[in-house]
Amino acid sequence: MEALLETDPGRERRRWMRVAIVGAVLLAGPILGLVGTVIGMMMSFRRIETMKAPTPGDLAEGVNLSLLATLAGLVLGAIGVVLLVIGLVRLHGSAGPSPSGPRT
Repeated sequence: MEALLETDPGRERRRWMRVAIVGAVLLAGPILGLVGTVIGMMMSFRRIETMKAPTPGDLAEGVNLSLLATLAGLVLGAIGVVLLVIGLVRLHGSAGPSPSGPRT
């Protein structure tokens, strides 16, 4: 029975699907960072537009927020890629030896 569970193609497919879903979710980090960057820049320029005499500091505040959103997205994306690679290596390793034998 245990050998049947180890070679169940449905189980293996579900495991690969989970890895694919996690990979897709992890791609959202950089995308959300980009959205935060665009929103931050829009807010910054809108604020400067309404001021009579904007200073560089007024622009810097919004740009700083935008860059922090970008940084957060990139960090989340990098961590996600590392975790995804670890998951893929573990999943591939748990699939057992390939039918063609070990690679040389």
